[in-house]
Parts: sequence; structure tokens; C-alpha cells
Amino acid sequence: MWCRQWLCRRQMFGEYKQLLQELHIEDHKGYKNYLRIEPRLFREMVD
Repeated sequence: MWCRQWLCRRQMFGEYKQLLQELHIEDHKGYKNYLRIEPRLFREMVD
């Protein structure tokens, strides 16, 4: 079964912290689709 690389690693590393950073680097469009927000706006909200 096909799945995105970061989804396959989710069980190993958890869903957030490490995997969201990897998703942002590897698949910018997937990151935006997953969070439903631009990375810049997400960082502004978190900071």
C-alpha cells in the first residue's frame, strides 16, 4: 500500500515535533494541506 513517507514514519516518531518538521522540509504542499494553513502563519500563531 502506498503512503507518503512522513506518514509511514509516524508510528516511529509520533505525529508532531519531528514529523511536522520533516513534512515542512520534504513536502511543502502536503504540509499546508495537512495543517490547512501556510507554514509562516502557523509559526506566527505558535510563537
